[in-house]
Parts: sequence; structure tokens; C-alpha cells
Amino acid sequence: MRALALLTLAGSSAALVLPAQEVLLAALDWARPALPGFCTVTSNGHDDTDALAGISKRCGRNGIISLPSKEYILTKPVTLTLSNGYLSLSGWINYTAPLGPGDVALTLAGSKLAVTSKGGGVRVVSDEAAGYALAVRASNSALTGFGVESSGPGILIADTANVDVSDAAVAASTGVTVARAHDVALTRLAYTGVGECVAVRGGTHDVAVADSECRGAGVTIGPEAGEDEQVIRHVALGGVRVLPLDGVPPAIGVRFDAARDAHGQAANISIGGLRVEDVGVAIGLDSEAGSFSFHHVNVTDVSGTAGGTRVVELHCPAAAPCHHWRFKRVQVEAEAARDNYVCDNVPGVHVHRGAWECLPSA
Repeated sequence: MRALALLTLAGSSAALVLPAQEVLLAALDWARPALPGFCTVTSNGHDDTDALAGISKRCGRNGIISLPSKEYILTKPVTLTLSNGYLSLSGWINYTAPLGPGDVALTLAGSKLAVTSKGGGVRVVSDEAAGYALAVRASNSALTGFGVESSGPGILIADTANVDVSDAAVAASTGVTVARAHDVALTRLAYTGVGECVAVRGGTHDVAVADSECRGAGVTIGPEAGEDEQVIRHVALGGVRVLPLDGVPPAIGVRFDAARDAHGQAANISIGGLRVEDVGVAIGLDSEAGSFSFHHVNVTDVSGTAGGTRVVELHCPAAAPCHHWRFKRVQVEAEAARDNYVCDNVPGVHVHRGAWECLPSA
């Protein structure tokens, strides 16, 4: 039996007994002229592209959207532009066509969007997957429990602000790429793959990655080739674990890297509680860009093992030295006992409470 509620309308002596949902709708209608749209889309089992693309028109504003089917089929890219909406996904959206460079299987655009997934997400079935499976361009948005599976790149968060992604599981050639965005939080990310677990690119600031597991690859900070905006500021990594995948160790835990034509800076970077297992290098920088600077970097509480000989290996350009780097409590066991910490063009590097020095390479 549906719950009943008593609603007394303002300015009227009449009392109406209505079901609880109708009370909610009446209250919304009284408070504002636009009622929320309720959209439920079930799969037809053949091609759901048009049905999913139509959500933006039917429920693009103040929409409550339910996708209850276990599987949906997309045959071309779809963009959902939603404002002040809620989307619930119970299964997988399977993209079956080739996905070329620059294409995205599913794009979430708009603002004030909440998305929850219960064991589903976006899966690119085609082996021809050069584009991202999912792009998040919706500002002031939150995604919870979303999954991505693809032989190509996973998630792109770009040209947006105030995005919170939690409990995402990504199995793809790359995990999450953040570009030209700010105020982005990634929490409890689980990544499996051989590319970057998280890549923080140019034009980005105020990014936090917390309590996340990266199997097969670590985190990269730095601009890509050809990016117009090449400044990166205020990035915090906390409680990130970089682990082997199927017995194959990751090359690096956290990589600082800039493309050859880069000319900006990355500053105010904080790395805390990093755990690495059998990585080639725990913290590394090998920039080809002579004018891109990485400075004001704090590294604290790094533990684990390095399968190679180097724990920290920084090769900064002579034209853009790495200023204000600080290390505290870095305790990583390396395979060899000599030359574990190398710092080229890192003037005034500070090691606090460590039984090692970071010296120039021979």
C-alpha cells in the first residue's frame, strides 16, 4: 500500500489526502513552474541509439532518468546534455561500432548532474577503439559506481569544473584523463591497464586523487603535445597504490613528463601515502621540454618496492630546473643498493628524515 500524506494547500481550507509521490510533485509544481521529467528507457534488444539520444530532449532539464535494462546497444556516439538531473544506470551500455580518434562513445554534458551505476557503465565492444569510452563535460556533477571497459582510452574529464567521480572501475588502455578542468576529485578509482591510471594534463588545477588502486600503470602529470593551455596547479595524490598487473610490474609510480614543445609549468604538487610494488621507478621525471618547469613538489610517506635500481630519478632540463622539491619519509626498497636517488638540475632538493641523498647522475 502506498504511503499517504496530508497536504494543505496555501490559501485554501481544503485538505487533500494524496499518495506521497503526488505530494512531492504538487510541492514542486507549487514552488516552480517546471516539473521534473520522469524518463525510463528500456532496451529494444537491437539498437538503442535513438532512444538514448532522445533523453536530452525529453528529460534534459530537471530530469529523473532510469535505465533499468541489463544491456543497451549504441551504434554511434551519443551526447546526453542534462541540467539539474539524475541518471540511474543498472546495466551496461555496449558500443558496438568502430570508435575513431576524437570520437567518444558516451558524453555527459550540461550541469548539476548526478549519475549512479549499479554494476554497469560503458563498454566498447569493438576492437577498433581509438576514442574515449566516456567523456564527462558536465559541470557540478557527480558520478558514482560507474564502470568502463574498452581496448582504447577510458574516461576523459575535460572543459569542465566541479566534478566528483567515486568508486569507478576502469579496464582500458588508459584510466582517467583530466584536461582543461578544475576542482576534480577522483576517489576509490580502480584501474586495470597498461597506460596511465590517471593523467593530469594542461589547463588543469585543483585535482585530487584519493584511496585509489592502479594495476599495471601509475599516474602521469604534465601536458601533452600541442596543448594550448599548459599550466598545471594544485594536484594532490593521497593513498594511491601502484601495483603489478598479471605479474608485470608498472614502469613508474608517478611520472612527471612534458612534451617536447611544452612551455608552461606544473606547480604545487603533493604526493602522500604512495604505495608501490615492484615498479621500475617510484617517482620519475624525464622531460624533453626545455622550457617547461616542475616546481614546488612535496613527496611524503612513500613505501613499497622498486624492481629496478632507482627509487627517485629526476632529469630536469637545464633551462628549466626543478626548484623546491621536498622529500619526507621515502622508504622504498630497491633491487640494487647504489644510486637509488638521482636528481639532475634539482637545486636545493630537500630530503627530510631520510637516510639518502638525491645526487646528480654521474
